Amino acid sequence: MADGAHRRRRWLVATGLAALAVLAVPSAAQAGGSILAVTPHHLKFGRQPFGSFTTRTVTIANRSSRTLVVTIADQSPDDFSPGQPESTCFLSYTVNVLSPGDSCTMIIGFEPAPPFSGLERADLTVTAATEGGKILRTRHVRITGVGVPAT
Repeated sequence: MADGAHRRRRWLVATGLAALAVLAVPSAAQAGGSILAVTPHHLKFGRQPFGSFTTRTVTIANRSSRTLVVTIADQSPDDFSPGQPESTCFLSYTVNVLSPGDSCTMIIGFEPAPPFSGLERADLTVTAATEGGKILRTRHVRITGVGVPAT
């Protein structure tokens, strides 16, 4: 009888500790792990002739259970042009509000010019915040392209 009570007591202690561990460790969404999905992380235009124009898409998705306020800032040379007309999300002068499960796309253009030959780099910074302004997650997208003489 004492042995059964001892086993029951150990089970209660182990169960209680497991419950505390679950409460103490935030879920992936709370920790920011899956709040904001931004794909791809590296947008590659590759080698492209001077004067040609190509677009690529970045998708931004709200994976959380709350509404997110998303801002997008860019640092890019003139040959890159984020926010093409087909985009459904916009650069930082406009706030993007994404409900749970919603997504938007940022269309980025690349039109290399001879003064900027060689590898060019740009960066998009995507930040998700609560409606109250608390920043929850920041993601970066590296953008690269190479302007080459037309053949």
